[in-house]
Amino acid sequence: MTTETQTRIIEVKITYPSAHHPAEGRFSLETTVGQIKKFALDEFHLKEETVDGNQIVFFLFHGKEKLENMNEEIGTLLKNPHQGDLEFRLAKEVIAG
Repeated sequence: MTTETQTRIIEVKITYPSAHHPAEGRFSLETTVGQIKKFALDEFHLKEETVDGNQIVFFLFHGKEKLENMNEEIGTLLKNPHQGDLEFRLAKEVIAG
């Protein structure tokens, strides 16, 4: 007898101030913050780079919290076990070189 474990999927929405529409996708709870960030950068056609000596980096925020652990699973960000969605905000930072 085999048992199948069904992966729970949640709706994710990422807003970026310069974009006309949010990036939206469906991800498993085991998806990492780093994978969500990569998805957002791809959807908004952005990349982290150095331009004219200035470093351009992007950060994800969940509420007011800046997410710095790229290995953190998004399931840990749920407020309750029945929550079906998460919202993030992508922010750009330019570090003068």
